[in-house]
Amino acid sequence: MLRPMIKEWLDANLPAIVEEKVEEEVQRVARRRR
Repeated sequence: MLRPMIKEWLDANLPAIVEEKVEEEVQRVARRRR
């Protein structure tokens, strides 16, 4: 029942969430490298 709603929410929000996590990882790796 909820699946279409969840899919819509994920389609709307997941890219931003993933981008934020990737950004965090990149920053951490960049700091560690120096």
